[in-house]
Amino acid sequence: MAASFWGSFFVVKGSIMNILDLNQISQSFAGNDILRDITFTVSEQDKVAIVGRNGSGKSTLLKIIAQENQPQKGTLSFQKNTKIAYVGQRLNDVKHKTVLNILKNGFPSLVMMEKAIARLEKRMAAGEILSEKDYERYGNLLDDFQVSGGYEMTSKIESIANGLGIGDLLSQEWQTLSGGQRTKTKLALSLVQSSNLLILDEPTNHLDLKTTDWLIDYIRNYKGAVIVVSHDRHFIDQIVTRVIEIEDGSSSLYEGNYSFYVAEKQVRIEKAFQKYSDQQDRIKKMKQSIHQLKEWAHIYNNEKFASRARSMQKALDKLEIIQRPNLTEKNMTMNLSAADQSSKIVFEVKGVSYNLSTQPLLKNIDLTVTRGNRVAILGDNGVGKSTLLKILLGLKQPTTGVVHTGPNLSIGYFSQFEAELEPQKTVLESYIKQVPMSEADARYQLSKFLFYKEDVFKKVKSLSGGERKRLRWAQIIGQHPNVIVLDEPTNDLDIGSIEMLEDTLDDYEGTVLAVSHDRYFVNNHFDIHYVLENKQLVKTIYKL
Repeated sequence: MAASFWGSFFVVKGSIMNILDLNQISQSFAGNDILRDITFTVSEQDKVAIVGRNGSGKSTLLKIIAQENQPQKGTLSFQKNTKIAYVGQRLNDVKHKTVLNILKNGFPSLVMMEKAIARLEKRMAAGEILSEKDYERYGNLLDDFQVSGGYEMTSKIESIANGLGIGDLLSQEWQTLSGGQRTKTKLALSLVQSSNLLILDEPTNHLDLKTTDWLIDYIRNYKGAVIVVSHDRHFIDQIVTRVIEIEDGSSSLYEGNYSFYVAEKQVRIEKAFQKYSDQQDRIKKMKQSIHQLKEWAHIYNNEKFASRARSMQKALDKLEIIQRPNLTEKNMTMNLSAADQSSKIVFEVKGVSYNLSTQPLLKNIDLTVTRGNRVAILGDNGVGKSTLLKILLGLKQPTTGVVHTGPNLSIGYFSQFEAELEPQKTVLESYIKQVPMSEADARYQLSKFLFYKEDVFKKVKSLSGGERKRLRWAQIIGQHPNVIVLDEPTNDLDIGSIEMLEDTLDDYEGTVLAVSHDRYFVNNHFDIHYVLENKQLVKTIYKL
């Protein structure tokens, strides 16, 4: 997608020019301000993360930058010849196309030449004698195709597809792909395009650790500018040089990576609160002085005191009031506690193997989980991590081996795709089915998970990924389990909600077993790490 010019733009930062300039961008929906006066620039080689809570307007801003939507107010300017690579949530007219043909859409001019060459070659293969003009056109097309990199197109597609783990899917049609495979295909389409401004919206969803590492290296070596929205803190920490936070519709710039942003934001909040407190003290003292001067003017019938009181009141009226900083964000309230203590041995697995059809997926797995353990299981996509959890929970039977579960277990299972939620039920009905109580009590409990008023009557099928995660957490916490089994629990949660989950698990006294690709989550909150690879479960002592 080539960017159009909205105004002139020739700003230079040192020897590096700015590729993008946003000036007072505003957008609203149904009378609510989503974005207000968003202003920032992006240079030719910037790697920028846009962060903020779900619903803060991050994806809306990306669509404006990608020119899929136009802002209601403000201006957007690009450097001349800017080429944007951006793939939105939906792809049109791809139902019966193969992955290879979808990815070729990233090379529209080459595809047109390739088709034209193929038509001429088909005519020649059929024995048709072409005109001199057609032969000349055929020769020109071959030359242009070569010069434009046509013969490298397929190799570039294969390289990126292999890096994202979909190299063996190039001949498959779109409708046969899983949700994760479709996400990777859309990401690959962004990466194969010739661009100098790459825009990525949650690129690490459904990526395992190895593929995420590949993407980190790719972005680090990308020659143009990158703007990314992601809830993966490790990922953005590794790639970005600037962070733009969207909060209450406004933007704040942080010149550093994610770790810098976290520390600097706390410093800014403390300074802002100090300024607010200092001003409040000043206002209080001014009001006291005005009151005192008025009393003295009245007691002593002295106009000088009255005049000084009026002057001070004018100064107070002109004072630009500093708003109280928001020290607490609107977030879930998660109080996770176990009703009873579990047995000392929670899970004991000996020699477990599992065959998928006739092919072995897991082989000779041994695992012991004791009360209070924090165990994380990692590995590439498709190696059987979710299957292993289901075997532990009795949802799948092993082909060979023994699984022993301790007595007095109350297990809260957080599956990857929220299979426990019934699409046709409302939020309220789903909650009460899992946690029996009165409707009034249920609505109060759901409000702690940010389901307010009419929200509780939404159908589960209409909920966003993050909302489904919040509903499932509400159900689990209401059951007071002494064992929590989690399959990719941080997917679709914004950073604030992930941090709330982490704090909750840190305070929880029960046992936690998790499958996750979230490095930050695993490294900071789990002390026992296993990697599932080559059908075996291997304990590792290394940070990932």
